[in-house]
Amino acid sequence: MTHHPITGKIFTALGLCLAGAVFSFAQAPAKPNRLALESSPYLRLHADNPVDWWPWSPEAFQKAKKEGKLVFLSIGYSSCHWCHVMERESFRDSTVAEFLNRHFICIKVDREERPDVDQAYMIALETLGVSGGWPLSMFLNPDAKPIAGGTYWPKDDKINDKTESKRPGFLTILKGMQNAWEKDQTSVQQAADALARRASLALLTSELGNALVNIDKKLADSGAKALEAQIDPEHGGFGNPSRAFKGPKFPLAPRLLFLARVEQLDPSPSRATALTVTFDHLLQGGTFDQIGGGFHRYSTERTWTVPHFEKMLYDQAMLLEAMAAHNKTHPSPATDRAMRRTVESLQREFLLPGGGFASSLAADTDGTEGKSYTWTEQELDLALPENADRGLAKVAFGFSGRNQLDGRLIATEALPLAKLAETTKLPQAEALDRLEKVRTKLLLSRERRNKPERDTKLLAGWNGLAIAGLARAGQQQNDPAWIKLAANTADAVMNHLFTPTGRLYRVYDAAPQKGPQARLPACLDDYASLLHGLLTLHEVTAEPRWKEQATRLADAMLKWHKPERGKGLLTTANDQPKLFLQTRDSYDGSQPSGNGLAAWALARLAKATGNPAFKNQAMDCVSMVSGNLQNDPESHALSLLAVNDLVTDK
Repeated sequence: MTHHPITGKIFTALGLCLAGAVFSFAQAPAKPNRLALESSPYLRLHADNPVDWWPWSPEAFQKAKKEGKLVFLSIGYSSCHWCHVMERESFRDSTVAEFLNRHFICIKVDREERPDVDQAYMIALETLGVSGGWPLSMFLNPDAKPIAGGTYWPKDDKINDKTESKRPGFLTILKGMQNAWEKDQTSVQQAADALARRASLALLTSELGNALVNIDKKLADSGAKALEAQIDPEHGGFGNPSRAFKGPKFPLAPRLLFLARVEQLDPSPSRATALTVTFDHLLQGGTFDQIGGGFHRYSTERTWTVPHFEKMLYDQAMLLEAMAAHNKTHPSPATDRAMRRTVESLQREFLLPGGGFASSLAADTDGTEGKSYTWTEQELDLALPENADRGLAKVAFGFSGRNQLDGRLIATEALPLAKLAETTKLPQAEALDRLEKVRTKLLLSRERRNKPERDTKLLAGWNGLAIAGLARAGQQQNDPAWIKLAANTADAVMNHLFTPTGRLYRVYDAAPQKGPQARLPACLDDYASLLHGLLTLHEVTAEPRWKEQATRLADAMLKWHKPERGKGLLTTANDQPKLFLQTRDSYDGSQPSGNGLAAWALARLAKATGNPAFKNQAMDCVSMVSGNLQNDPESHALSLLAVNDLVTDK
């Protein structure tokens, strides 16, 4: 998460006066608020806050209009570290709650349930020139148009010791917003209207010039070269060469998958090296869970050593698929082991009793980030009472004191296998077997600890990605059990979330004292990701039923997400209430975009079925962003994959 204070220029534009704000307090509710009845674990986390939270609903905005209040919108997700920090610092605080309840209608949104809401207001925030992240904190007018915002704010003002400048805290920002609203509602409303127009114009401008760009193999090839140029040659992963690749690193699996697939079609020594360096270093660092398998969300620094510890289903899924693609052309025993441990992690930590996978694991345990995954010397002594085992662990996993977070040790792969064999004076196979026994002991010890919170909702789209990742990994590793797990997941998702009338729902989970049920009409990324999963199962198994289900799902996607005019597909279904901004998601970051993945899946489905309508729609989605494929290829990796399938027979 990237967190930035709200910039002074936003307040200046609104004429906000932070001094002399007048406010009074209301009694905070003593009992759980209405979020206690929600299905989302993230929303229920806030049920005991003294803030009078509303879920996203027409009733909340009707109340804002009736009472003439601004809306404070907070968007986050269960495994978000800074979301939990702001909840502890501000939303549990009675002073903050009293001011919010008196002056605002407060709405909480789980971005994993409503990615369309999150996306629209994130675009608005970035239109203001503020870098995005979570929690996303926005102020809206009663018509749901954005006015100003930021991400994480500390409760109180902070002074920068170096510059002596003041960073406004949440309470100061709340008072400033309320002061502006009381003094000049007309100006605030005008600012909201202007921001909505600017955000819409930004979306429209991105499509200008697309008709001038040819959709051909050269477009995909130039995109691959641009992405390769952004890979850190020393530690791998994507970064900014002008900044010497310093700063946080996300795995960005869609980009890795694109390059690995291109490498299969058109081998390149430099691209192969860049990918190998990336996977080698990613799998050696602390961002890969060396003890339990699977991937943490990102590294806080260049070398992949110190991660942000949340685990997301979409990362496990897409990195499995990317590893399988790279391992197909450049096999590596280390990647074999990483794939196996990632699948074991999925089965142990994410698998739900009724089939399918949970969405995420939180970064924090008992209020401490990474506590479930890191070690003290005393914990190592208890887990490995034999000196030989403990000595091997310290050497092999880098428990030397250098790799730490707040005094707790982070496991890395400190020695390559050849060096480990040399250090232990054992043949490589024996050294690896001994290390595996030590790893198992550490894992058994870790499993007895308190666990991070697990968000148990089943999401159609993220499970679709898991289906694809497991199927491709099973194919590459020749493991039918993984392919069977992919098929079981597909059955669970289709049974729970795809209706006989041809509608996909996004979420399957249970509210308190209720049984699980399907909720919320699916967004475009759900259809596209599940379509990718079903089609991948067909490509791996050649079973007709997966192609048949993929075709039914594609027809439903086009029915519900085709716009009345314009190119591409809508993020929100065309029969759902419209947000202030109708987005057509095409940005591939850590998660795949709806339009990019839909284009790639439809291009492949067209080949599988011979249906030209699917190819035409894939071309339509790609045409929507063709200018961006030329000018900003790194942000549209899956659309580039679609181009490859559209212009080649391979």
